Amino acid sequence: MSLMNKPPAIVRFPVDRLQVGMFIHDLNCNWLQHNFLRNRFLIDSPATLQKIQALSVREVLVDTTRSQLPATAPTATPATTPPGH
Repeated sequence: MSLMNKPPAIVRFPVDRLQVGMFIHDLNCNWLQHNFLRNRFLIDSPATLQKIQALSVREVLVDTTRSQLPATAPTATPATTPPGH
């Protein structure tokens, strides 16, 4: 399988363990509960990380294939997709 065809690896990640360079797949909250323009984006600065941590969510979904982290980044629990989703 080529890198371009690699499916996303979506993992559930505790908000207090997020790092700059992680790609948010889903903020795990209603679009009206946050002030980001998109639900999917790269955490590109400490300020963005602080905004996410200020939300009233404990976990978010991170796309590890789109994240830009060093090989020593922490791991998380794989997300489970509800049936029919």
